[in-house]
Amino acid sequence: MVFILFFIAVLGEGCKPGCKGVRCQNNGECQSGGNCDCTGRWGGALCDSLCGIGYEGTYCNVPSRNKFVRTWNATTSSNVSGVVTHALYVTNGLIVQQIVISNFNNEGYAIVGTMLDYDKFEILPQNATGNYTGPVSGSGYLNGNNMAINLTKLGVDYFANCNK
Repeated sequence: MVFILFFIAVLGEGCKPGCKGVRCQNNGECQSGGNCDCTGRWGGALCDSLCGIGYEGTYCNVPSRNKFVRTWNATTSSNVSGVVTHALYVTNGLIVQQIVISNFNNEGYAIVGTMLDYDKFEILPQNATGNYTGPVSGSGYLNGNNMAINLTKLGVDYFANCNK
């Protein structure tokens, strides 16, 4: 059974024009013309090269943060403020490995996230800017069209579930 599935998978790739004999690695997929479409932080002609943190794509030239940058519909919860529905803004940071997260919990302050991988970031301990200027830390990740953020502010844990 495994052999049959492998044979079908190999045959399927070979059916696309230009893909016969092309073996994309690391979950890359051969496209018509024999070029590999790479996923995650894998790049290179056969998706066999690891891109530097902050980049992805076949040529490792697509900033990973691009998929985070937008206005999100967020629902943030904590044991202090309960559930708050609000807009959450993510913009580009000063360097390609950074994003700026604004209006967390509808409180009008900004924090910086640092990319850890193509779909994860960390909010290193820092002082927020804006309406609140105290310490924060946390992390976040992207799963399809949803982003999740865990944030600690003044000893209180907050969780934001965000969608496009």
